[in-house]
Amino acid sequence: MSKIRPRLSSAVVLGTNPKPARYALRESSVEAALAPLALVQLLPEDRRPSPILALSPRALEIFASTVAGEAAELAGESNDVRDDRV
Repeated sequence: MSKIRPRLSSAVVLGTNPKPARYALRESSVEAALAPLALVQLLPEDRRPSPILALSPRALEIFASTVAGEAAELAGESNDVRDDRV
């Protein structure tokens, strides 16, 4: 009987100036401008995250602001946006 694995999901904030780089995993390597693209190529199909949500820094700001605003309105609280990016 095969083991059922939960599907992984991944969210990535993309840089504003992507440049090709070589990414390696185990004995495989690929060249890609963005790490999420390399990851999809390097991981076996059954280990790939799904879905992959990739946002630009500006798109993340808009998304976070919109979600925070809607959530605050529903909860009747302030519209503070928490930024967990490192």
